[in-house]
Amino acid sequence: MNARPDGRTSDRPAERKPARKDGRVKSTLLLDETLDFRLSTIAASLKIDRSTLAAQLIDAGLRRYALDAALRQFAGAAAETIDRQETAA
Repeated sequence: MNARPDGRTSDRPAERKPARKDGRVKSTLLLDETLDFRLSTIAASLKIDRSTLAAQLIDAGLRRYALDAALRQFAGAAAETIDRQETAA
């Protein structure tokens, strides 16, 4: 792959990962050891898995931003459109 002058390696935009049947998308986070330990410990104390806890914490953190409300509405409308298309097929 040849790098372009702007540092990107491809002319094509990255494709979105397909969502699982439950609507989740697999993502990777690099955490330092103390944060990983805290996440694991709190998830275990709440009897939920780490992914669920991480999703709850990220969602709560993103709600602080004014743009988040508009993005949630757009994401909801897009998901409804996809559901309607799949149901019609």
